[in-house]
Amino acid sequence: MGRRRGARHRSPRRPADRARLLLRIVDDIRAKVPRDFPLSIRLSVTDYEPDGIPIEETVELCRRLEAHGVDVLHCSGGHHAGMEWEVSPWYQVRTPHRWGWEKIKDAVSIPVIASGSIVSPETAEEILASGSADFVSLGRPLLADPDWARKAKAGRVLEITPCIRCNDGCLHRGLNKGRSVGCSVNPSVAEEGRFPVTAAGESRRIAVIGGGPAGLHAAAVLHDRGHDVTLYEPGELGGLLNHAQGSTVKQDLAALARHLIHEVSRRDVRVVARAADAQTIAEGGFDAAVVATGAPDESPRFPIEGRLPVRTAAQVRVTDAPRGRVVIVGGGFQGCEVALRVSAAAATGEATTVTIVESNDGLLAGEEVFTDAERLPLFLDAAGVSVRCGHTVVGIDDEGVRVETAGGVETVPADAVVLALGRRRADSALADELEAAGVDVRVIGSAREPGRVFDAIHTAFFTARSL
Repeated sequence: MGRRRGARHRSPRRPADRARLLLRIVDDIRAKVPRDFPLSIRLSVTDYEPDGIPIEETVELCRRLEAHGVDVLHCSGGHHAGMEWEVSPWYQVRTPHRWGWEKIKDAVSIPVIASGSIVSPETAEEILASGSADFVSLGRPLLADPDWARKAKAGRVLEITPCIRCNDGCLHRGLNKGRSVGCSVNPSVAEEGRFPVTAAGESRRIAVIGGGPAGLHAAAVLHDRGHDVTLYEPGELGGLLNHAQGSTVKQDLAALARHLIHEVSRRDVRVVARAADAQTIAEGGFDAAVVATGAPDESPRFPIEGRLPVRTAAQVRVTDAPRGRVVIVGGGFQGCEVALRVSAAAATGEATTVTIVESNDGLLAGEEVFTDAERLPLFLDAAGVSVRCGHTVVGIDDEGVRVETAGGVETVPADAVVLALGRRRADSALADELEAAGVDVRVIGSAREPGRVFDAIHTAFFTARSL
């Protein structure tokens, strides 16, 4: 279609035009404050949009900002339409904007502040020691632990409650809902005066049953309130967080597991490496019990026949991730994240293909964190993960996964299958037995209701404060 008669042709806006408003603001500020008053500008190294603002334009802008009297350049990235860059989530690399701030630092003589997913002291120290940037900035990590810098300076790195970049407490359940900011791993953020951990009125003998994230956090807080705490866990401490160990995709959850285990180990909490039933607790003379046994995996509603290796998502670790033609049954959060983990683990190994089969018309059909729901499918696509929606699994045999579609039944060939069917509500048998035995019993985490890290840590914290 040609241009309308009389329409005025507009050429693309030039970089100099885009810089005018910002430079006029800077000039106005600089004219009103003393020259020794520091003036910083926070900007994105790029917007990460196709045909968007390239790094070369940002570098030239930074040169002009320095010439107009700006003292510090604070370098982030992305914009609101590209939230996976602005508040990078767990599946995004750490320090995603490093490549950009280093180009800016090479082009200017004023200090550069690095920003974006600098969640660990080791990362921050490496940035400074290498000369990559002059300062580092912390956003979400200070919500997770306001004492981050003090603990890092003292060498108490494992005591730092790490940001897991989930965007759940701070954004999804916080600012996006019109509420004040929250945090999945710090239930008292911005409410420290309202929800302090103080000594209990009397010291009690309390058993914590389960050593996953909810049980570990509850045990630490109960100890800090002055209780005599015993933690029962027959398997590995860390629970479902342990699948993240060694995974570059889930490194933030692995850091949380190490922190929670450390917090229990540095306190006087007895850890008993066996399961506990109602008789154990009743005969142990405990005054109260906290049940944190988690939620069981949802059972498949289709037959599994033959000898094809079939595992659950929680059983997949980097060290023994399946290879070959891997089919993930389930396209919810669990299925999508395990697909990324398998793809990442196979990146340097033999050829592996990953396929998700999902009965719904799309992935992530549940109540998911917005950055996961909106952008995780793009990362799956970039990792080469195939997705087959509208495919209902009717069975697994030696040939692969049998699925029913609008066109009939077909087989998706597989060398290994991972079940990612979610979790179902745990039964209340243990809690009922404890209550019948006269024990003051509380249920937390996924043992109460299957949920995310936010739910595990928050129910643990507030339950421990009430005992």
